[in-house]
Amino acid sequence: MTHRGLELALRSLLFRENFVEMTKLVLEISKENLEMLIELRKLLDMLIDVLEVETDEELLSRIDEGLEDVEKGRVVSLGGFLKDIESRER
Repeated sequence: MTHRGLELALRSLLFRENFVEMTKLVLEISKENLEMLIELRKLLDMLIDVLEVETDEELLSRIDEGLEDVEKGRVVSLGGFLKDIESRER
C-alpha cells in the first residue's frame, strides 16, 4: 500500500470511529430529550387536570359541600361505611 493509500485508509478508519461516537452521542442526547419530554407531558397533563377542575363550577360546588361535611363531622370512616353496606346486604 502506498503512503497515500495508507493515509486514506487511516482517515477512513478515523471517520468511521468518529461517526460511531457521534451516533452514540446523538442517541444519548435523544434519550435525555425523550425523558424530558415525558416529564413535560406529565406536567402538562397535571396542568390540564387543574384547569378542568378550576373551570367546572358544579364540581367546585360539590368539593365545597364535601369540605363542609368534613368540617361539620358529617362523615363516616371507610370501615364503617363498608360495615353498613355489608349489614344492608344481609
